[in-house]
Amino acid sequence: MTLTAPQRTNLKNQTMCSVKVEIKKRMLKIRIPS
Repeated sequence: MTLTAPQRTNLKNQTMCSVKVEIKKRMLKIRIPS
């Protein structure tokens, strides 16, 4: 499957967003001891 440049950028942005969300979740977990 070949991706066009805009699709590739979009995919990269989605990955970055999900990574940032994961980091935020982990930071919150560290701050709030469960």
